[in-house]
Amino acid sequence: MLLNFMFSQVSFSHVRLPKLVSNGMILQRETPVTIRGFASAGEQVTVNFNNSTFTTVTAIDKKWEIILPSQSA
Repeated sequence: MLLNFMFSQVSFSHVRLPKLVSNGMILQRETPVTIRGFASAGEQVTVNFNNSTFTTVTAIDKKWEIILPSQSA
């Protein structure tokens, strides 16, 4: 299973991910996966995963989190 990130960025904001997270990473199957990162407060972050789009807005503390649904093998 491959994960592809796409971030909608307003102006010159910077979306950051932990070093463990990258394009093409392999995820554990049959369990929800939490992806966390950092960006400017109030910024919209979008993750594309298996032809689905997940969107969240960064909190005041500049942290964001998206939970991807579990996937079968």
